Amino acid sequence: AELSLSTGTHLVFGDSCELQVRGTLDLRGDADCDRIVFNGSRGIPGSWWGISLYESAEHAIDHAVVTHAINNVVLFDEGGTITNSTFSGASQFGLMIRNGGGEGSQSVENCDISGNGYSNLSIYPGVGDVSGGGMKAIFPEIRSCRISAARTGDGILLADRAWALIENCEITDNAGCGVRAHYTAGELTAGRLIRLERNRIRGNGSANVKLTASAVLARSNTFAHAPYGILATTSSALYGATGYWGSGRNTFDSCDVALRLEDTHIVHFGLRSDMFRRTKGGGNVFRNSLRAHVESERSSGFLQCNRFEPDAPRYFDIPGYPEKPEVLIEPVAPCMGDGVHEPFTKSSAVDFAIWPNPAADHIFLRIDRPERCRSCVVSDILGRPLRTVDFTSSPAGSVHRILLAGLPAGVLVV
Repeated sequence: AELSLSTGTHLVFGDSCELQVRGTLDLRGDADCDRIVFNGSRGIPGSWWGISLYESAEHAIDHAVVTHAINNVVLFDEGGTITNSTFSGASQFGLMIRNGGGEGSQSVENCDISGNGYSNLSIYPGVGDVSGGGMKAIFPEIRSCRISAARTGDGILLADRAWALIENCEITDNAGCGVRAHYTAGELTAGRLIRLERNRIRGNGSANVKLTASAVLARSNTFAHAPYGILATTSSALYGATGYWGSGRNTFDSCDVALRLEDTHIVHFGLRSDMFRRTKGGGNVFRNSLRAHVESERSSGFLQCNRFEPDAPRYFDIPGYPEKPEVLIEPVAPCMGDGVHEPFTKSSAVDFAIWPNPAADHIFLRIDRPERCRSCVVSDILGRPLRTVDFTSSPAGSVHRILLAGLPAGVLVV
């Protein structure tokens, strides 16, 4: 059996109603005004059960809107495509992927999966035969999606041998983690791991990425404005940057802690030293961390030829650092000319650093000798004071965030 709906169709479901598909579901809407819409009669989260596609089903969903269900769409089938669609307002999950017939068999591209209750996108395997376990491994491809504002959970939740390619996505402002991987295990040489490539993951409540007994290859991502850029725990494996397995420099910016490792023993996150001469300035970039670039407990591995801005010892909370650290750190000095701002530093009786430059809404100022600098004044180019920050009670090496909101645009002097 096949269900095909024409553009502009709107379907409204009553309480406890569910659309179950065991044949073929073909939804092909058009532009925004001609989308195919599924909604609940009450128009609030949890108004209906949602759409479930079972093992024998096939699907092609394009320019559709599914909203206000308990779980908007649950995929148990072997594969299909979802493009240009919106999944929002569910009381639990916006989109659940439970099965898949191999790498890329489930494809989600250019979708908005936002504002759902537990997590926006959850990826769990179904029951089946997998060598070494009872679960059926899955590897969907998630590309160019906006995944944001999960009300209580994560942007993307992967669990129990669920791997995925997550590429070129905006994963922002979720209450939990941007991406949470829970006991997915993984093996780099077999390609069985989570791949994060060219994503912008920022502003998530608990961490931008959290790994628990999981493996991730990260390339060309930005992790910004969160308590943790990446939090890796419980024998997780972390790989990434230029010169290991393809190119791709990750950038960590303005996180409380850029990278935290807990009981994590496979860390190859940086640049092979033999590749350094052929690159511009090193591997991953860690900058503007408020508390630490790297924190480590009971972990081991290598973070080689990365760039840390600033690179003072206080930004590395690692047992044994710097003489015999449990995680090998080999930073390199910042380089100009590759799109990464070098902090302005001055060696003097004060010793300070200011970054980023140029700045938009804030700057960071580190004072290494506060006994010789009691305050900082931000002035316009004519010398008129605009904002003053007091350092009287600050310990050495403290980093201060100075907001620029409300100040006139143009050249400012500190």
